[in-house]
Amino acid sequence: MHAARWATCLWPGLPRLWFEGSWAALGCALAFAALFNFCLLSSFIWTEWVASGLRSGSWAVAGAMWGVSLLTNVCWLAQPDAPSAGAIAGDLFPQALDEYLRGHWYEVEQLCRRLLGADQADVEASLLLASTLRRGGRHGEAREQLAALLRLDGAARWEHEIGVELKLLAEQANPADVESGVAQGVGPEVAPDLADEVGVAAETVAVDQVEVADELAVQPARIETQRGAA
Repeated sequence: MHAARWATCLWPGLPRLWFEGSWAALGCALAFAALFNFCLLSSFIWTEWVASGLRSGSWAVAGAMWGVSLLTNVCWLAQPDAPSAGAIAGDLFPQALDEYLRGHWYEVEQLCRRLLGADQADVEASLLLASTLRRGGRHGEAREQLAALLRLDGAARWEHEIGVELKLLAEQANPADVESGVAQGVGPEVAPDLADEVGVAAETVAVDQVEVADELAVQPARIETQRGAA
């Protein structure tokens, strides 16, 4: 996580764009992308259309822009008040839960992926993402997300919720889902493997449809409460 945070310094404007959503940083990132693409095209494709002087000058400007931006980005992240992964999680997770309750699956997925980008060990964001993918009908991706979740250190305290997700995935599975999963490299054996990793979680969640619905109704609140306690 720490290395990934500093890796954002390698692209002009990316740290402030990622951590603050700065429009100015977006403009800087896009400008460098356009300049870098021009340098590549003029050097390898438009070799006869672009003068060598312009080509060399473009590379010089791109190099100078990258060097100055790298120094600026490192100094900005090194500041004591620079945004941290915890601050990002605090800002985005309640918003993700709100979008989840509204049924805005695309927005929830984007927010969860931003949280996981800042902290890959964010168990709550991973669980919320798995539930969102399932509700969006993307069962293969939901299984993959649950598999990744189960490898995290803090997954044990969410064993019950993971069991509920596994049960719902099994109930909602159909032949088309299985074929799609196989086509994507997610075989039908994935769900049993997940159940084995969870232990008896999937078996102990022997509830009917009404009870499952009740679980899902309180799950977002429970996630937020336990996240705050952690």
